[in-house]
Amino acid sequence: MDARKRAFGLPCGPCGSVVRTAPWTRRPPGARRSLAPVHLRHGIPDHLLPRAANRFLLACSCEACGGSSGGARSNDDVNARLLPHSDPAWRLGREIWENDLVSARATDLAVPHIPRDAGARGWLTTREAEGWRVDFYSLGPTGPTSVFRVTFAGPELRADTRALDPPEPLSADRAAMIRAVQTAQRASFPRCDRKYNYVTLPASMVGREGWLVYLLAAHQENGEVVLGGHARVLVSADGGRIIETTPLSKGCMVEPPPPPGARPVAMMLVTPMTDRPFETHVFLSLLHGRPLYLSARGTPWKIEPPPAK
Repeated sequence: MDARKRAFGLPCGPCGSVVRTAPWTRRPPGARRSLAPVHLRHGIPDHLLPRAANRFLLACSCEACGGSSGGARSNDDVNARLLPHSDPAWRLGREIWENDLVSARATDLAVPHIPRDAGARGWLTTREAEGWRVDFYSLGPTGPTSVFRVTFAGPELRADTRALDPPEPLSADRAAMIRAVQTAQRASFPRCDRKYNYVTLPASMVGREGWLVYLLAAHQENGEVVLGGHARVLVSADGGRIIETTPLSKGCMVEPPPPPGARPVAMMLVTPMTDRPFETHVFLSLLHGRPLYLSARGTPWKIEPPPAK
């Protein structure tokens, strides 16, 4: 029996198609409605269809069959375990999300002001005592140097930008983090054919030595959801050696943007890779600001982002 049927009771079509049928019973005021059944192929848009019927829909991508497939189910019938915020996967996923968010904001602030001849090769984002620091660095004969720095401080994370002329040499730890990213990018795992972002965290967060480098396949359009193609790479403390590579999905999975006027509601994913959520599942839920329902080797989970402030 299909893993989705075991976990959620979903009426799924063959791999590469989706059948949406059952009602989504809790509809907030003013929410759009959907038509059912609807069959789609080659990707599952995560959205509500036009306001003509009375159902919410959940999109589901199925790693178990190596393609995309999905369905919808009454909210009362999805008896999923809620991942607590104290769970290690939640803490890691939130750290990845915050790091990625800060990196993106710093890039928007820095790129217009970094001269082309500065030789900037990448960014390094680190959490500081009072906020965050993002160094845009070049690679010189004596090691990496910061050519532009963005810091975020205080409860409201006020941004401060500063061009560094001459460039400032980075500490040994920061240089090791940059080497760790360069090393991790050579790792072998099922990739997406697209740009990758990265997040580097101390491996002490999971009781290991070295660095955790997350390679995150980036979305290319607003509203696109990259569900698979991410990986975790454990790199030695000096940044020069891959210790362990963990693919966080079986392959690349991308849901296209919803049609104009549609509003996403939730995401569903079935994976044979794990029996509980990975940190990247938490990252996806936080990144897109909606719940993710996960069937992990037949065990149903729900990842619920906190209410938007």
